[in-house]
Amino acid sequence: MSDLHTLPTPTGVPARSRRRRAVGTVILVAIACAGFWAYRQFTTLEIPEPFDVEGYTSYTLPDEQNAFTYYRRGAEKLVSEEEVFAGNPLFKREEFWESWNVAAEQGWDHAVPSLRQWLKLNRPLLAELNRGADCAESLEFPLGEAATANALSVNWGTLRACFQLQTLEGLRLTAEHHPAAAWDCFRNTLRSSRHLAMHASGIETMFGMAIGDQAARSAVIWAADPSVGPTDLRRAIQDLLAVEKMRAPASDQIKLEYLALRAYSEKGTIDGTPTRSWVRATGYPTQIGLCARMVIANLLTQADRPKYQRTAVHPGELHLFELDPAAPHDPKLLPPQEIEAAAANSANTLAHALRPILPDAAQQLEYCNPPFLLGLLWQASLWRDASQAHRSALLLALALELYYREHHEFPATLEDLVANGELKSIPLDPFGAGERYHYRTATPTARGATLWSVYTDGIDDGGADMRHGKGDLVLRVPDPGTNNQP
Repeated sequence: MSDLHTLPTPTGVPARSRRRRAVGTVILVAIACAGFWAYRQFTTLEIPEPFDVEGYTSYTLPDEQNAFTYYRRGAEKLVSEEEVFAGNPLFKREEFWESWNVAAEQGWDHAVPSLRQWLKLNRPLLAELNRGADCAESLEFPLGEAATANALSVNWGTLRACFQLQTLEGLRLTAEHHPAAAWDCFRNTLRSSRHLAMHASGIETMFGMAIGDQAARSAVIWAADPSVGPTDLRRAIQDLLAVEKMRAPASDQIKLEYLALRAYSEKGTIDGTPTRSWVRATGYPTQIGLCARMVIANLLTQADRPKYQRTAVHPGELHLFELDPAAPHDPKLLPPQEIEAAAANSANTLAHALRPILPDAAQQLEYCNPPFLLGLLWQASLWRDASQAHRSALLLALALELYYREHHEFPATLEDLVANGELKSIPLDPFGAGERYHYRTATPTARGATLWSVYTDGIDDGGADMRHGKGDLVLRVPDPGTNNQP
C-alpha cells in the first residue's frame, strides 16, 4: 500500500484545464446546435426590404449645397477653451463652465472674462456656420457609404462647441442691443439643429436636439429684451415657421440605422469590428437582419405621424406599433406579436456561459440579441416629438412677447394669439392626445407666462417641472424688459 504513494505524478494537461476544455467543447457544440436551429427557424420569416434601399442610398448632395461642408470647416477653425486657459493662467476652468451655464440661461451679463475671450477668439468660425445654415439640406456622408461609415466623420464634441459659441454670440448681441443680428445667430443655430437630424443616426439626432433646445431657450431671453420690437418678433416668427418646414423626419433616422443592421447581418461587422466566423455560423447575425426588416417595416408605418395619430404600442421589448386595421394589407407587415416571437433567441444565455472562458466572443454574442440592437429604434419618434415640443414652445413664446408689446400684458388664452393675428393657428402638444399646447399667465408665485407639454408620460402635471422623470416640459416666458429666468 505504501508503494502507491510513491508513484510518479502523471504529466500532461492538468485536470482543471481538461475540465475547462470539456465544458468549452460542450458549449461550442450547444452553440452550433443552437445556430442550426436558429437558421432553420428564422430563414422562413424573410420578407422584402422594408423600403426602397437603392433609391434611398442614391441620394447625393453637391458640396456647395451641403450644410455639413461648412460645419466641418467651422469645426476645423475652433480655438478650444484649453487654449484660452493656456493664454491666461488667471482664468479658472470651474468659473468658465459655471459662467457658460448661467449665461446660456440668464444672458450675456453673466459671462466671465474667460468666456468672453473664448467667444472673441472664435468669431472667425461663425461665418462658416452661417454659410451652412443658409443651405436647404445637409448630408454627413454619402448614404451609399452609410453601412461602412463606422467612424464619425466629424468630432461631435467640437461641433457642439461651435454651435454653443454661436448661441453665445447671439446673447452678446442681445445684451448690446443689436436685435436683428442677435436673432440671426439663434435662427441659424435652429436651422443647424434641423440639418443635424437629416439622414442622421440616433447620436446625431440627439446632438441636433440639444443645440436646438439651447438656442430656443436663449432666443426666449432675446425676445424679452427691450431692444426687440414688434418688427423683430414678426420676422422671428416667420423664420421659425420656415425652420419647422425643413425636412428631418424620424423615418430618416430609422432607415439609416437599418443600413447598418443590414450590413451587420450580411458581413458580420459592427462598429468596425469583424464578428468571429463561428459566431456568424450560429445564424444569429442573420437573424438580426431578418428581424430588422420586420421591425423597420413596422416602425416606418407610424414614425412620421403625430403621436396622437399613431396606433397603440404593442407591449414588448421592441416597442412595435399595433397594425392599423384601416390600412390596406402589406406583405411586409407582420403582427407585432409574431415579430417579438421571431426576435427571441438564446444569444444572451450562451454569452453568459462563455464569458469566463472567451470574454471577447461573449461580448460579440451579446450583440446578437435582437432586442439589444433593435429595441431602441422606436426612440426616433421620441426625439422627433421632443424637438417639435421645443420649437413649438419657442414659436408660442415669440407670439406671446409680440402680443405683450401690443397690449402690455399676456393674453388670457393662446386662442387670443390667433384672434389678434400673431399666429394663424396654435401648435398641438406633440406628446398629447391632439390637444393644443398648454398655457397659463402669471400666478402669485411666478411672473410672466408659462408654456408646457405633457411630455413623454402623456400626463398633464399642470406645468410642474421635471423631477425624477416625472413632470412636464416647461418653458417660462418672462415679461418684456425683465430678467426672469426662462
